[in-house]
Amino acid sequence: MQKKPALARKHLAFLVTALATLALFLWITSLPFTTQPADAKVHRLQTAQVIVTPGCNTYCICVTGTQLDKPNPFVKYSFTLRGCGPTVTISGSIAVRPKNAAGDFREIDVPGLGRNYCSQGATSGSATLFAENGASRFNTLPISFSTSPDCPPWPSSTPAPTAP
Repeated sequence: MQKKPALARKHLAFLVTALATLALFLWITSLPFTTQPADAKVHRLQTAQVIVTPGCNTYCICVTGTQLDKPNPFVKYSFTLRGCGPTVTISGSIAVRPKNAAGDFREIDVPGLGRNYCSQGATSGSATLFAENGASRFNTLPISFSTSPDCPPWPSSTPAPTAP
């Protein structure tokens, strides 16, 4: 009859080990998957829009975002114009700065294209939010494109970016 208590102790040891392993597994899987504190800000580029006008040699880039609190932020962008001649890739950056305590920003720039834009040109591109002189990289968005009947720069009412 000595074998029954030894066998019971082995089963009990196995059961305790299995329950401890299960408890450890449940605790580990309940940990958050990120190392950011719960109150960490999510720096976000919300919209990036390029407005071009057929027959004009300038374009308007409009960017908006939120929760920006890092130093030296900027949006780096690149887009391609195709059709009506050789393909042209335009790259640039636009400095951004928060307009309020929430870190919201909206910036507009009207750089030159280097040639007149043709209305048959298809467009594609992306924009990325950076800060700390490029040391911190945040999200990247596709650029949305639209056309305007008038060449930029526009009078005081510059078109607002639209959500992608």
